[in-house]
Amino acid sequence: MPRISEDELILPALIEMNKSPNQTITTTNLITALQNTLNPTDKDNEVISGRNDTYFSQKVRNLKSHDALSKLGYAEYIPKEQGETSGSFVLTQTGKDYLDTNA
Repeated sequence: MPRISEDELILPALIEMNKSPNQTITTTNLITALQNTLNPTDKDNEVISGRNDTYFSQKVRNLKSHDALSKLGYAEYIPKEQGETSGSFVLTQTGKDYLDTNA
């Protein structure tokens, strides 16, 4: 099966944000939701050597690292606060508009 690209995560990530309370989702919950939705296989499902995460979960985290959703204006990233395990994405109006025409 072909690997899932970072670009292919954008629409499903926005859908998950839209389903979440206040249209906000933590990175941790986004990884879980997208794993359940997209069912990564093969290389995407392999644990990265020397790490505790898979190639797929790394791609989801790259949505933040590469600021993909923010650059497109689809979501804003809120950094984690003390005591939280991860930051969160908040769907913007531009992201909602994109969903209206693409989901």
